[in-house]
This record gives sequence, structure tokens and C-alpha cells, in this order.
Amino acid sequence: GIFEIDRSELPSGFLPNMGVSKIYTENESFIIVNVREIIPQGPKKFEEIKGRVLSDYQTFIEEQWMEQLRSKYKVEINKKTFERIKKELNS
Repeated sequence: GIFEIDRSELPSGFLPNMGVSKIYTENESFIIVNVREIIPQGPKKFEEIKGRVLSDYQTFIEEQWMEQLRSKYKVEINKKTFERIKKELNS
């Protein structure tokens, strides 16, 4: 497939060079990448980036919403309940 250099499918520290890469070890897996073509960066069609645009916009909207909620409402934590839940999760 075609991957951008910052994609999570590629191993961290991967540098795109033509041919077969060295063997990368990540999360108890071995990864080898065969680079057959390096495509220069350039503008993309909307269809190619639609998913990323929607995801970024959703994140932006959620962050704005959280800021509005924080400015409007005071966050209070019931320490007794918090400690009980923490204890249950750790056991």
C-alpha cells in the first residue's frame, strides 16, 4: 500500500530508502518494509484525506466543548468514591 512517513503502520524511526529495510522490532513483532517508490509530497485530493479531516475536526469540536464545560461547571471529585474505585481497579 501507499503510506505516509508518519503513519502508525510504519515502525518508529523508519527512514524511507528504496529497497528492503532493515528489520525493526516493535511490540514483540518484526517489521520489514519494501520501498518500491518514493512519491514526492504534494496536494492531495479531498477523497484521500477526508477521513483525517473529519477526525481532526471531531477532535477540535470535542476540545472546544470540553473547554466550554470546564468554564461553565466546576469539577468536583468525591474522594471517598474515587478511592474505592481505585482500590477495586488495583485488586
